[in-house]
Amino acid sequence: MPLLLRKIKKTRWAKIKASWLGADDVHADSVSDLQTKGNTLSVWQIDDDKSNLNQILTALAARFQKVPIGHLEYVLFDQNLLSEIDIKFNQSKAETPDDRANVCHYNLIELSGAKLNRLAKIIIEYGEIDICLSKDLTQSLAKAIESKQIERKKINEDILAEVDKIIGKKENPNPPLF
Repeated sequence: MPLLLRKIKKTRWAKIKASWLGADDVHADSVSDLQTKGNTLSVWQIDDDKSNLNQILTALAARFQKVPIGHLEYVLFDQNLLSEIDIKFNQSKAETPDDRANVCHYNLIELSGAKLNRLAKIIIEYGEIDICLSKDLTQSLAKAIESKQIERKKINEDILAEVDKIIGKKENPNPPLF
């Protein structure tokens, strides 16, 4: 059972009951994390054992443009649940600096407002919401650059400067005192 990952804002998915919210409805704030383009929604396929989770999170962090590198909040949900709500998907190569991660990108296609609402309900009911902390993303990005999994030239200069601070500490943990 592969999982799908979608980047979200954790606070928008709190399971808060509202008296004005119908039984089959979801908070509009939650749906705002499911912003579509051309009736498609970008997601990432994660292996059952989550062995590629860190690689995907690192690939997403490699696209950041602002420093400091922020936390990355996301939700994981079972890909098989899509068939229950009649949502189709296809593989669509992403454009992150990590070519190996890019093949794990998918688009949910032919989406309607009703399908998005059903997807949001699936995420609320079955999704596993988590966060990858800034320091962990920065360290993972440093390792990916050091191992040549990600090319330095494909990273934003400001992000690269943050990563280089970590790489520099590893190369010379005890600098000479002058």
